[in-house]
Amino acid sequence: MIDLSHPLLLLLVFAVVVFILYMLFRQNGGYYWLIKESKAENTTTVIEDVLKYLYHIEDKKQLASLTTTIDLFELKNINMMVLLDQMNRDKLIKVSAETISLEEKGRYYALRVIRTHRLWEKFLSEETGYDKTEWHSKAEKMEHLLDISQVRNLDIKLGNPRYDPHGDPIPTEAGEMIMVDSFSLIEAKPDSICKILHIEDEPEVIYKEILKIDLHIGSEILILKNEDSFMQINNEGNVCKIDKITANNIQVDYTETKEYNVVRLSNLKTEEKGVIVGISKECRGMARRRLLDLGFVVNSDISIGLVNPLDNPRAYLIKNTLIALRDDQASNILIRKV
Repeated sequence: MIDLSHPLLLLLVFAVVVFILYMLFRQNGGYYWLIKESKAENTTTVIEDVLKYLYHIEDKKQLASLTTTIDLFELKNINMMVLLDQMNRDKLIKVSAETISLEEKGRYYALRVIRTHRLWEKFLSEETGYDKTEWHSKAEKMEHLLDISQVRNLDIKLGNPRYDPHGDPIPTEAGEMIMVDSFSLIEAKPDSICKILHIEDEPEVIYKEILKIDLHIGSEILILKNEDSFMQINNEGNVCKIDKITANNIQVDYTETKEYNVVRLSNLKTEEKGVIVGISKECRGMARRRLLDLGFVVNSDISIGLVNPLDNPRAYLIKNTLIALRDDQASNILIRKV
């Protein structure tokens, strides 16, 4: 038997109890507070996700179903009915028997979250080397972490951009959103020239299909065919087919261009010459600045100077200088053949 009346043993037990209580309830980093903060952060994340979901539903002129919303966001440690009731009392949403809608306060909150998300995607596209398929998921996390002051500083750092890298307008701090006139690619008429204004990044499987055929924001495309199940387009010199489901995730508008004669530098043949008309919006940050510093500027004459036996990379003659580019780099330079 252990003698609990022994002073040293009692002192040891007391010290252990004090240590456990300290680890649980210490002001900075106590397990009790960490768990409590984690639960609070999780609740806030769900609230913001619900508001953003409702905004996108209403932006499509649809009504959000109460049952569907609960099923989408139900978590083991959160009672969605209780949370929605709290959001209703806080004047963020209005809950009826079958539907949920945003109140003005909730709509502004949703736009604040969307603003953070789109600014962070812009930051990732301009200032980092992350692949574009990673932008959305990383922004989904960051939209819940940045406060208003941090978002304001990010906006200033990026030069107050109006659109994110997918072509979506970025809400202002006051909650104002630019209206974009566009229509789905599937509505485009044959023989028309369209400019890509927006590419939807969800669902991811369709977004990856769009990336496979190398369609970019700002690209001008010529509609060759518009059949029942597919479309055929000329994408800056590359002719490709696209199914209607994928095409429906691309928003375009007709351009005033009369003649379709812009191609990518990577399509230039050995005996051909061209004049640079611009650099694709797909080329961002340091990569874009490097091409400009090398002399790939508007109205510069360009031709192929040397060809690799494997045809990639190739050396281009511009301003009496040979500059070697890989095909993926050359595809970012837009030219008009002469």
